[in-house]
Amino acid sequence: MPVMAGLGNSVQGASGGSGPDHPALGVRDILALFVLIHVYMATTGETVGAYLKAMISGKEWVQVSEDGQ
Repeated sequence: MPVMAGLGNSVQGASGGSGPDHPALGVRDILALFVLIHVYMATTGETVGAYLKAMISGKEWVQVSEDGQ
């Protein structure tokens, strides 16, 4: 018997009905993940608001070494 044979739509859910325990993600879930990931990524700069400030102002301060790289 294949390992994945017991998974899928035939799995009985916790509520007693047929179907998977975790239905597919809805639009609200995708939007929440989108916002959460973008807030996290916006706060990973040198300071908490560095990337957010760069997105709003359109300017980012970048240090360039003397050899231009």
